[in-house]
Amino acid sequence: MDLQRDAHTLYPSAQNETKNRQVITSALANINFAAKNEMCSYIKVRKFQENVPQTRKAWIEDIHALIDATDSYEQLLIKALRFQGWRITETLRGMHWSQIDMAKMTVDFWINKAPAWKAIHLHPDVYEALSRVALAERNDPVLPWRDR
Repeated sequence: MDLQRDAHTLYPSAQNETKNRQVITSALANINFAAKNEMCSYIKVRKFQENVPQTRKAWIEDIHALIDATDSYEQLLIKALRFQGWRITETLRGMHWSQIDMAKMTVDFWINKAPAWKAIHLHPDVYEALSRVALAERNDPVLPWRDR
């Protein structure tokens, strides 16, 4: 059994990533299932070398144009993503008014990898956006969305 040859046959002009995803990984999943159920023995198969994807960073001009074009919670979300460096899910699920200390300009943030709470300093632009939220609207959580 030569899975690499089969991948070339099935996808002659495809990138290595496609061959790995469509042929190698799929075939190995089935072979490992069969081996786990004692229908055959385990085998090792080398995957094709994959290219490291290039990170695409947003242009600073585009970010500022987006901030200028939004207001309220949308602007707060964009500023938190841009200036705090948090992931989208962390930002949406992690910001709660009960964990924000406006006097100290910090937010107690749960770090999943630690796992522990950490007091994180708020960027001045994020602090300013939080300050513009009316006191009557400061209900947990800060942002109205739960997932991306």
